[in-house]
Amino acid sequence: HERIAFTGLLVLDLFEPPGDGLLPVAVLVHGGGWVGGERADMTDLARYMAAEGVLVYNIPYRTIALGGSFPDPYVDIGCGVAFARSTAQEYGGDSSAVTLIGYSAGAHLGAVVALAGDDFSGPCTVTDESHQPDGFIGVAGPYDSDQFSPLLIPLFGGSRDAAAETWAAGNPYTYIDRRVGMPTRILHGTADNTVPLRFSQDFVTALQEAGHDATLTVIPGAGHRDMIDPAGEASAIVDALLEMSR
Repeated sequence: HERIAFTGLLVLDLFEPPGDGLLPVAVLVHGGGWVGGERADMTDLARYMAAEGVLVYNIPYRTIALGGSFPDPYVDIGCGVAFARSTAQEYGGDSSAVTLIGYSAGAHLGAVVALAGDDFSGPCTVTDESHQPDGFIGVAGPYDSDQFSPLLIPLFGGSRDAAAETWAAGNPYTYIDRRVGMPTRILHGTADNTVPLRFSQDFVTALQEAGHDATLTVIPGAGHRDMIDPAGEASAIVDALLEMSR
């Protein structure tokens, strides 16, 4: 794989599949509870997906530990989408089939970008592409960020009352009426002791009620990390991606 700068600060890892043909494109967003985590957490998944025929952009973003505050993580993830769309053809990827895949806290952040990415602009090496993906896959995600005070006070710059506007702007539920044509696939394990399954159930219900093409895949017995483990349930992510790309 190769490392490529995609913002003035950040470097992503690109994983190219073997073989020919127009490839589906995935942008991976790691978890880490908004505070930490790094793109290396997704390397095994990225390698696995590339072996399955997906062009993978594994991106970092400014976490709280890296000094990131609203809107930094959303800007970085949106930039990753725009960068993937602008460069995919160079590597045999289908620039009209860019799917954003977020895991854990990255699923929450990614859901906002998928629904409202062009609201978040910032220092990106690509200026002429949309920050919104063609599809979204959320894996083991906590979508309603309002339920994570005080953890997210550093991200949003104050309490929910003191920084109400940024709390709203950073919550995917705020944008539930947007982009109803974009396919959304939500995956979650029943044995997830980190993020309760109800977060995914509630989010998919809200998306469906707003008219979205959204489905929930519940995987019996799967824990939080199992969902991105190639030896665990990662095949479900590839299945969802290929189903959307057809």
